[in-house]
Amino acid sequence: SVILAFTLNIQWLYMAAAVAILQLISPVTKFCPVYFILNKLMPDSEPIQNGK
Repeated sequence: SVILAFTLNIQWLYMAAAVAILQLISPVTKFCPVYFILNKLMPDSEPIQNGK
């Protein structure tokens, strides 16, 4: 995202900041957006991570 910020638009740094914030909050809240989306995409399978 740093390369994108330098070459295209400085607002790409917001994406990097959002990912960093989610990574810092994830261990505390036990919520991961990627696992949430994967569990929704594959409802018939066993949950990948369920806050454990």
